[in-house]
Amino acid sequence: MSNKTDSPSTVDRHLMADRARELMVLNAIAAAVAESLEPQPLLVSALDHVLDLLEFEAGAIYTRQEDERLHLIAARGISEVVQQRYAQLALDDPTIGRIVNERKVFVIEDVRTIAGLEPLATEAGLCAVLMLPLIAHGQVAGILAVLRRSAQSFNTRERTLLEAVADHIALALDNARLFVSEQQRRQQAETLRIAAAAVGSTLDLPAVLETILAQLQRVVPYVSATVQLREADIVRVIAARGFPDNGENLKLQFAVKDEPTRRVIEEAETVLLDDAPAVYPTSRVPAMSHIRSWMGVPLCYAGQAIGMITLDRIEPNAFTSSDAQLAVSFAQQAALAIENARLFAAEQQRRRQSEALRKGALALTEALGPDAVLHRIVQQATELMETPMCTIYEYDAETGKLAVRDTWGDTAASSQWSVTIGQHVVEDAIQAHHAVGVRDIAEIDWSRREDAGQIPPELAYVPFRSLLAAPLLVKGRTYGGIVVYYASQRSFTADEVQLIEIFADQAALALEHARLVYQSRQLAALEERQRIARDLHDSVSQTLFSLTLAAEAAKNTVSNDVQAAAAMLATVQELAAGALAEMRALIFELRPGALHEAGLAAAIERFVGAFRSRTGIAVQLDLDSRRLPLPVEEALYRITGEALANIGKHARASQAMVSVQQRGNSVELVVSDNGIGFDPEQLITGDHMGQRTMQERAAALGGGCRVTSKRGVGTTVTVHVPIISEV
Repeated sequence: MSNKTDSPSTVDRHLMADRARELMVLNAIAAAVAESLEPQPLLVSALDHVLDLLEFEAGAIYTRQEDERLHLIAARGISEVVQQRYAQLALDDPTIGRIVNERKVFVIEDVRTIAGLEPLATEAGLCAVLMLPLIAHGQVAGILAVLRRSAQSFNTRERTLLEAVADHIALALDNARLFVSEQQRRQQAETLRIAAAAVGSTLDLPAVLETILAQLQRVVPYVSATVQLREADIVRVIAARGFPDNGENLKLQFAVKDEPTRRVIEEAETVLLDDAPAVYPTSRVPAMSHIRSWMGVPLCYAGQAIGMITLDRIEPNAFTSSDAQLAVSFAQQAALAIENARLFAAEQQRRRQSEALRKGALALTEALGPDAVLHRIVQQATELMETPMCTIYEYDAETGKLAVRDTWGDTAASSQWSVTIGQHVVEDAIQAHHAVGVRDIAEIDWSRREDAGQIPPELAYVPFRSLLAAPLLVKGRTYGGIVVYYASQRSFTADEVQLIEIFADQAALALEHARLVYQSRQLAALEERQRIARDLHDSVSQTLFSLTLAAEAAKNTVSNDVQAAAAMLATVQELAAGALAEMRALIFELRPGALHEAGLAAAIERFVGAFRSRTGIAVQLDLDSRRLPLPVEEALYRITGEALANIGKHARASQAMVSVQQRGNSVELVVSDNGIGFDPEQLITGDHMGQRTMQERAAALGGGCRVTSKRGVGTTVTVHVPIISEV
């Protein structure tokens, strides 16, 4: 049969058939788009319709991804093994590169003639392949490939039809990608909003850090992550998640000058490492041995990188530029939350410090012994400086040595090494007259110290790494020093140094106050003993001397004049009774038991009874029997005793009166007599008639004491004291 060209009607029928098939494919793709804009199901459906309607045995669709490789998205008529073999295609492959660069259809009539494609024939039984670029916005977004089992070429009509179909698939793919991209942006925006709200929901720094790492996992999936903050020339890990031992990672720190930290911190650059151990040896530490992909994102606040967030994955090339953009957006919120939390923590710290310093100042006004003051100092310093242990060393001026006086905190860490090292740092602080910090004890050459033998050569066994010490000095007098210990290496800020110096100054004043109080008490006890000795000499000793003379006279008289001797013995008895009353009064002054048991009124009644027996002076009492705070009762009792003693010694009175009355929130004591009085205008030196002592007792309670007198009329002592309940 001779070859004949197709008639016009035949050509028209072919064109109509091709057009019909094209419309069917396009309608099928449109239907798939209507069902879903997700790229995966859309492309699978489109490929099925292309193969079914155009009668090809196999086909595949590849899309271009961010890693600049073509990834297999949909396939049919190809075994799983072959699909895995060709799951990704590199753009630098000669065949693929030609399609992408030239953007033209590429036909291979027999795959066995192309190196690398033989398995399509040997394993899948396929022979001819036609590949078309999927072009969207002038860029190759993917490839459509159709295959036949026979070595048969693709005719012009098939090519034209497939090119039209490829254009529609590319358009559908582009729309699907835009839809997915928009969905992803919305989801990411919502995730960022939720994460930002969660991060900003608290001002507690540990809670903020934990929330940051938890919410970051939702934004950019990771295996492990850290938050690191800058401290001078280092960054320190302050939070970790996903590591075998998160707590162990909190001990890690890295120099800012080392890469890749420098790029993140100094240049505020987001750094992605596809294979971190291969690039930077610092990534090979045991705690990070699992890391392959690494991302460092700066935490920027007020134009400065205050730290960084790091994200890790166990596979290489895991993070994309989209991940980096999301992490940067999240880091902006995280940096603000961290800085707010740090400002809040600093404010809380200042409040705690103010309270601790207030308590330290309060110790200056309390009548505490030196040991009690020292114990309070180490407790407050531990709280103030947030340290696990604090020690106070006392300086012995005679020997020039320091010795531990008190320790508070983790006493298990208070080994001989701690004592020796702390002593050396305190010595440095005393010599410098200001605080001295040790960032790391391993950085100091201890061999030059006198007690170097007591410091272990292997400092890893010492339970602390950093110290901060300050001298305790007052008016050139050295009391010693205070030192705080920290388990991990750290640099001390100027605020911390200033704080411990302020606290040390206050502690030294407290010690000076305690020393003066102790001396004052010793002096008061000495004065009291001297007063008792005077009273014994002026009263009991003279009475006993008179009693001795009377007894001697009775002894000499009894043989000659019994009646006179009896009268003398009556005098002896009277003198003995008086001496006994005076002794009881003195003993009662030393230990007024009735004051504690029955109150001020009962104690004054007892004292006045002894006073009447001793002096013969009539005393009228007008006493309010309601109890008062014990310090008030003790002071009023002592003032009453002092005033009555003055009456007995100096007033030459026949009558006296004692009145105690509560008047609202105060109490009034009045002691008066009808004695000879004195001239209040006369210059008085010393503690005339105990006036200074009475005034000091009243003033100590916030009250006052006034003495009025007139010659020939008598004297009145009036005391007003506020009633303040005991705390």
